[in-house]
Amino acid sequence: MGKCSVVKLLSFSLFQIVHFVNRDSLSLENDYLSLGFIPEGVDTHSVSNALQASFVDQTTKSQDFQGIMNQLYDVMYEFNFSLPPDYALVIRALGSLEGTAKALDPDFKVI
Repeated sequence: MGKCSVVKLLSFSLFQIVHFVNRDSLSLENDYLSLGFIPEGVDTHSVSNALQASFVDQTTKSQDFQGIMNQLYDVMYEFNFSLPPDYALVIRALGSLEGTAKALDPDFKVI
């Protein structure tokens, strides 16, 4: 995957976080469609509903980056999303950075 593709994935990752924090399931669904994560034949309305349901389960802990990504991954797994390896690595790296920052400053917030 080229540099442009990684930058695109990172940009969409940041948009996903903003859409999740704003509880905007339709925009999240559109993000996943734009990235080609949602397999053909999957009812996108069902994806949007599942994303909306994940917002109901939000706790204070889920407001950190890793918590948000865990909730999004639950929906991705349920609908068998296809994630490129580079996307997963970028998200994993951001989660590791958040963990390191929180070890140094427990009050640190990525979001």
